[in-house]
Amino acid sequence: MEIVSVNVSAVREVAAGGKVLRTGIFKAPAGDRVHLGERGLSGDDQADRRHHGWPTQAAYAFAAEEYPHWQAFLSRLTLPHGSFGENLTVAGLDDDTVCIGDVYRVGGARVEVTFPRVPCSTLAAALGSPQIVKAFLERARCGPYLRVLTPGEVGVGDTMTRESAHPLGLSLREAMILMHAPDPSRTRCAEAASIEAMDERWRTKFAAKAEGR
Repeated sequence: MEIVSVNVSAVREVAAGGKVLRTGIFKAPAGDRVHLGERGLSGDDQADRRHHGWPTQAAYAFAAEEYPHWQAFLSRLTLPHGSFGENLTVAGLDDDTVCIGDVYRVGGARVEVTFPRVPCSTLAAALGSPQIVKAFLERARCGPYLRVLTPGEVGVGDTMTRESAHPLGLSLREAMILMHAPDPSRTRCAEAASIEAMDERWRTKFAAKAEGR
Protein backbone atom coordinates (compact mmCIF):
# COMPACT_ATOMS: atom_id res chain seq x y z
CA MET A 1 0.00 0.00 0.00
CA GLU A 2 1.19 3.52 -0.73
CA ILE A 3 0.07 6.95 0.49
CA VAL A 4 -1.02 9.08 -2.46
CA SER A 5 -2.24 12.06 -0.43
CA VAL A 6 -1.93 13.36 3.16
CA ASN A 7 -4.93 15.56 3.99
CA VAL A 8 -5.64 18.02 6.80
CA SER A 9 -8.08 20.81 7.60
CA ALA A 10 -8.93 23.43 10.16
CA VAL A 11 -12.51 23.63 11.46
CA ARG A 12 -14.79 25.56 9.12
CA GLU A 13 -18.33 26.87 9.33
CA VAL A 14 -20.53 26.06 6.33
CA ALA A 15 -24.23 26.42 5.54
CA ALA A 16 -26.01 23.08 5.18
CA GLY A 17 -29.73 22.39 5.25
CA GLY A 18 -30.54 25.85 6.56
CA LYS A 19 -28.10 25.47 9.45
CA VAL A 20 -24.52 26.48 10.11
CA LEU A 21 -22.30 23.41 10.40
CA ARG A 22 -18.92 23.49 12.15
CA THR A 23 -16.77 20.71 10.77
CA GLY A 24 -13.25 19.59 10.00
CA ILE A 25 -14.34 17.21 7.23
CA PHE A 26 -13.14 19.38 4.36
CA LYS A 27 -9.63 17.93 4.13
CA ALA A 28 -7.13 19.12 1.55
CA PRO A 29 -3.69 17.80 0.58
CA ALA A 30 -1.03 19.09 2.95
CA GLY A 31 1.62 19.32 0.25
CA ASP A 32 4.48 18.30 2.53
CA ARG A 33 5.48 15.74 5.12
CA VAL A 34 3.31 15.96 8.25
CA HIS A 35 3.88 14.83 11.83
CA LEU A 36 1.44 12.10 12.90
CA GLY A 37 1.04 12.00 16.67
CA GLU A 38 -1.27 10.38 19.18
CA ARG A 39 -3.92 13.06 18.60
CA GLY A 40 -3.57 13.15 14.84
CA LEU A 41 -1.80 15.03 12.10
CA SER A 42 -0.26 18.45 12.68
CA GLY A 43 -2.54 21.10 11.21
CA ASP A 44 -5.65 18.92 11.38
CA ASP A 45 -8.66 19.55 13.64
CA GLN A 46 -12.13 18.21 14.48
CA ALA A 47 -15.22 20.14 15.52
CA ASP A 48 -17.21 17.26 17.04
CA ARG A 49 -15.00 15.96 19.85
CA ARG A 50 -17.78 13.68 21.12
CA HIS A 51 -17.56 11.50 18.02
CA HIS A 52 -14.08 12.37 16.74
CA GLY A 53 -10.67 13.14 18.13
CA TRP A 54 -10.37 10.03 20.34
CA PRO A 55 -6.96 8.30 20.47
CA THR A 56 -8.60 5.47 18.48
CA GLN A 57 -9.33 8.04 15.75
CA ALA A 58 -5.97 9.76 15.46
CA ALA A 59 -6.11 9.33 11.69
CA TYR A 60 -8.53 8.03 9.09
CA ALA A 61 -7.43 6.22 5.93
CA PHE A 62 -9.44 5.61 2.77
CA ALA A 63 -8.73 3.64 -0.38
CA ALA A 64 -7.81 5.63 -3.48
CA GLU A 65 -9.47 2.88 -5.53
CA GLU A 66 -12.87 3.83 -4.09
CA TYR A 67 -12.85 7.24 -5.74
CA PRO A 68 -14.06 6.16 -9.22
CA HIS A 69 -17.07 4.35 -7.67
CA TRP A 70 -18.15 7.42 -5.72
CA GLN A 71 -17.48 9.79 -8.59
CA ALA A 72 -19.96 7.76 -10.62
CA PHE A 73 -22.43 7.61 -7.73
CA LEU A 74 -22.28 11.39 -7.26
CA SER A 75 -22.13 12.11 -11.01
CA ARG A 76 -18.87 14.02 -10.55
CA LEU A 77 -16.11 14.18 -13.14
CA THR A 78 -13.52 14.51 -10.39
CA LEU A 79 -13.27 14.36 -6.61
CA PRO A 80 -10.12 15.71 -4.95
CA HIS A 81 -8.35 13.53 -2.42
CA GLY A 82 -9.63 14.26 1.08
CA SER A 83 -13.24 14.51 -0.12
CA PHE A 84 -14.34 11.77 2.29
CA GLY A 85 -12.66 13.42 5.25
CA GLU A 86 -9.72 11.03 5.15
CA ASN A 87 -6.30 12.01 6.42
CA LEU A 88 -4.52 9.39 4.35
CA THR A 89 -5.60 8.47 0.84
CA VAL A 90 -3.99 5.07 0.32
CA ALA A 91 -3.54 3.11 -2.91
CA GLY A 92 -4.02 -0.62 -2.39
CA LEU A 93 -5.98 -0.39 0.85
CA ASP A 94 -8.49 -3.27 0.89
CA ASP A 95 -11.22 -3.44 3.54
CA ASP A 96 -11.39 -7.22 2.99
CA THR A 97 -7.79 -7.76 4.13
CA VAL A 98 -7.08 -4.93 6.59
CA CYS A 99 -8.16 -6.24 10.01
CA ILE A 100 -8.91 -4.64 13.36
CA GLY A 101 -5.87 -4.96 15.61
CA ASP A 102 -3.40 -5.12 12.72
CA VAL A 103 -0.31 -2.94 13.20
CA TYR A 104 1.15 -1.03 10.24
CA ARG A 105 4.28 0.96 9.62
CA VAL A 106 3.33 4.20 7.82
CA GLY A 107 6.28 6.37 6.91
CA GLY A 108 8.02 7.09 10.21
CA ALA A 109 5.00 6.16 12.32
CA ARG A 110 3.46 2.93 13.59
CA VAL A 111 -0.33 2.69 13.75
CA GLU A 112 -2.97 0.20 14.85
CA VAL A 113 -6.31 -0.40 13.14
CA THR A 114 -9.14 0.31 15.60
CA PHE A 115 -12.48 0.23 13.75
CA PRO A 116 -14.11 1.14 10.42
CA ARG A 117 -15.41 4.63 9.72
CA VAL A 118 -19.19 5.01 9.97
CA PRO A 119 -20.66 7.57 7.52
CA CYS A 120 -22.74 10.36 9.01
CA SER A 121 -24.88 13.35 8.11
CA THR A 122 -21.76 15.55 8.00
CA LEU A 123 -20.40 13.47 5.11
CA ALA A 124 -23.76 13.76 3.35
CA ALA A 125 -23.71 17.55 3.78
CA ALA A 126 -20.10 17.85 2.63
CA LEU A 127 -20.79 15.88 -0.55
CA GLY A 128 -24.28 17.26 -1.10
CA SER A 129 -25.85 13.79 -1.18
CA PRO A 130 -28.37 12.62 1.47
CA GLN A 131 -28.26 9.15 -0.13
CA ILE A 132 -24.56 8.58 0.41
CA VAL A 133 -24.81 7.52 4.08
CA LYS A 134 -26.98 4.48 3.26
CA ALA A 135 -24.93 3.70 0.13
CA PHE A 136 -21.65 3.94 2.08
CA LEU A 137 -22.93 1.53 4.73
CA GLU A 138 -24.20 -0.94 2.12
CA ARG A 139 -20.87 -0.92 0.25
CA ALA A 140 -19.06 -1.55 3.56
CA ARG A 141 -15.71 -0.30 2.25
CA CYS A 142 -15.37 2.69 4.53
CA GLY A 143 -11.70 2.55 5.51
CA PRO A 144 -10.05 2.33 8.94
CA TYR A 145 -9.53 4.64 11.87
CA LEU A 146 -6.03 4.37 13.29
CA ARG A 147 -4.41 4.66 16.72
CA VAL A 148 -0.83 5.97 16.72
CA LEU A 149 1.56 3.67 18.57
CA THR A 150 4.75 5.45 17.53
CA PRO A 151 4.61 9.06 16.28
CA GLY A 152 6.47 10.02 13.14
CA GLU A 153 6.31 11.91 9.88
CA VAL A 154 4.22 10.74 6.94
CA GLY A 155 4.12 11.91 3.36
CA VAL A 156 3.12 11.09 -0.20
CA GLY A 157 4.98 8.05 -1.50
CA ASP A 158 5.39 6.43 1.92
CA THR A 159 4.38 2.80 2.12
CA MET A 160 1.85 1.39 4.56
CA THR A 161 3.25 -2.01 5.48
CA ARG A 162 1.70 -4.53 7.84
CA GLU A 163 4.00 -5.22 10.75
CA SER A 164 1.74 -7.68 12.57
CA ALA A 165 -1.67 -9.23 11.93
CA HIS A 166 -4.31 -9.73 14.62
CA PRO A 167 -5.00 -13.48 15.11
CA LEU A 168 -8.80 -13.14 14.88
CA GLY A 169 -8.62 -11.73 11.35
CA LEU A 170 -11.72 -9.54 11.69
CA SER A 171 -11.54 -7.46 8.53
CA LEU A 172 -12.93 -3.96 8.33
CA ARG A 173 -15.61 -5.09 5.90
CA GLU A 174 -16.65 -8.06 8.06
CA ALA A 175 -16.78 -5.84 11.15
CA MET A 176 -18.99 -3.29 9.39
CA ILE A 177 -21.37 -5.97 8.09
CA LEU A 178 -21.42 -7.75 11.45
CA MET A 179 -22.20 -4.52 13.29
CA HIS A 180 -25.19 -3.70 11.10
CA ALA A 181 -26.56 -7.21 10.43
CA PRO A 182 -30.08 -7.81 11.80
CA ASP A 183 -29.13 -11.22 13.21
CA PRO A 184 -25.33 -11.44 13.53
CA SER A 185 -23.38 -14.44 14.77
CA ARG A 186 -23.21 -14.13 18.56
CA THR A 187 -19.98 -16.10 18.60
CA ARG A 188 -18.30 -13.77 16.14
CA CYS A 189 -19.66 -10.73 18.00
CA ALA A 190 -18.13 -12.07 21.23
CA GLU A 191 -14.81 -12.56 19.44
CA ALA A 192 -15.02 -9.02 18.08
CA ALA A 193 -15.70 -7.64 21.56
CA SER A 194 -12.52 -9.33 22.80
CA ILE A 195 -10.22 -7.34 20.50
CA GLU A 196 -8.45 -4.93 22.84
CA ALA A 197 -7.30 -2.69 20.00
CA MET A 198 -10.88 -1.97 18.97
CA ASP A 199 -12.50 1.33 19.90
CA GLU A 200 -14.31 0.84 23.23
CA ARG A 201 -17.61 2.09 21.82
CA TRP A 202 -17.59 -0.67 19.22
CA ARG A 203 -16.46 -3.28 21.76
CA THR A 204 -19.45 -2.36 23.95
CA LYS A 205 -21.86 -2.70 21.06
CA PHE A 206 -20.42 -6.06 20.00
CA ALA A 207 -20.60 -7.34 23.60
CA ALA A 208 -24.29 -6.43 23.69
CA LYS A 209 -24.90 -8.17 20.36
CA ALA A 210 -23.10 -11.27 21.68
CA GLU A 211 -25.68 -11.39 24.48
CA GLY A 212 -28.58 -10.92 22.06
CA ARG A 213 -29.23 -7.32 23.07
